[in-house]
Amino acid sequence: MELVTITNDPKALEGATFVFEAVAEANDVTGAVYSDINKYAADNVIIASCTSSIGADILADLTEKPEQLLVAHPFQPAHMLPLVEVVLHDKTSKETVQRTQDILNKLHREVVVLNKSIPGFIVNRLAQALFRESIYMIEEGVTSAADIDKAVKFAVGMRYASIGLLEYYDDVGYDLETAIAKNVYPDLCDTKETQNLIKAGFESGKTGRAAGEGLYDWSKKDVDDFRYRKQAPYFEGVKLWDMPE
Repeated sequence: MELVTITNDPKALEGATFVFEAVAEANDVTGAVYSDINKYAADNVIIASCTSSIGADILADLTEKPEQLLVAHPFQPAHMLPLVEVVLHDKTSKETVQRTQDILNKLHREVVVLNKSIPGFIVNRLAQALFRESIYMIEEGVTSAADIDKAVKFAVGMRYASIGLLEYYDDVGYDLETAIAKNVYPDLCDTKETQNLIKAGFESGKTGRAAGEGLYDWSKKDVDDFRYRKQAPYFEGVKLWDMPE
């Protein structure tokens, strides 16, 4: 912590060649911060936004040096999860990408690069697809939230903890996966709207754990056990990658 200095004086940016931006996700706020960065930091300063929702192309319009801006989206808890999504836009320079990757590699991060900005980037797009299909199956009376979670924990999660999703696809082979897709794709949920089950939760006030009930009745669950299980994989994951000193 002795390396950390807290200040609200933008002049502290003088000489900085790389800035991680993590301010409120509002364009007026972000634009003002970018103006200060470009005013006080070094001419070749790279701005790496930690945004999880604003496209890199939108942020690029807020700075006078768009070629020196990209998204570098970490995941919470950032000191335990090594992944960073680096998102480019059509004006991001190759030098900006390379310098960003070099810095993140020195910090022992696992970097994935998106060549263009897309809502949700990689991880949140995959997560939202799973959430949508899971809610759909509950609404259709196919199964319960508990059994969906069991299926994820004891099949999907275990499988993809050690191999990649698309490594698995290639291993199974195009023939079988295409045959499966022909049967499954037409029946997958494709709604673009908030689903009725979730709307009903908003109307009743049952909006999740903080409200006491959502997809689960949390009064019947061991919350301390949940909190432990929520953190446990991160502590295990720390053993799998070298944290910087």
